[in-house]
This record gives sequence, structure tokens and C-alpha cells, in this order.
Amino acid sequence: MALALRSVKLSADETQFTSLLSHYPKLTRYWNIDKRECDIEIIKRELEGMGMAINEKIMLKFLVMVWMGIDVLNFSIIDAINILDQDDLEDILSWTNEPFFP
Repeated sequence: MALALRSVKLSADETQFTSLLSHYPKLTRYWNIDKRECDIEIIKRELEGMGMAINEKIMLKFLVMVWMGIDVLNFSIIDAINILDQDDLEDILSWTNEPFFP
């Protein structure tokens, strides 16, 4: 008889984060939500490279900050305001109005 693995239910904050992350499909690859992990070393290397658009880099820094509950990648709200489009800024504003920390 095979045993089925029971997945652990996400917390409300993890569910909110997953929803926010879904707005950025290119960035989801840095997270393993089931294991509650993000690969910060790979993220740091990606941020140093040229393969990612500046708006993606800003949002990746923001998402890591939310995920970790600390700003380890020097997210800049000034850069965000000057560079991001309205949809991205609305995601940040929505989080600032009702912050969550997975």
C-alpha cells in the first residue's frame, strides 16, 4: 500500500504571498512554496547579471523583502517609484497598507 504525502496547509500570510507572487510568473522559479524556501544565493547572482529587466529586479528585491521580513537586497522605494509601472506600484502599495510576512 502506497502512502500519500500530506501537504501542509499554507498560512494566511503564505497564501497572500503566493497570490502576490503569481503576478510575476518569471519570478516564481526562485521560490519553493511547499518547502517554504527561496534560493537567496541564486537570486543574488541573478540580480548581478544582465539577464533580467530592471523592473523585474526591483520586484524580485521587494518580494524577497516581504518573504524574509527583512531587506537583505537593498530594495529602494525611490527606484520603485521612478521605474515601475502602475500595476507593480499598486502591488507594493497594497502590501504597505496591509503587510504580511510569510
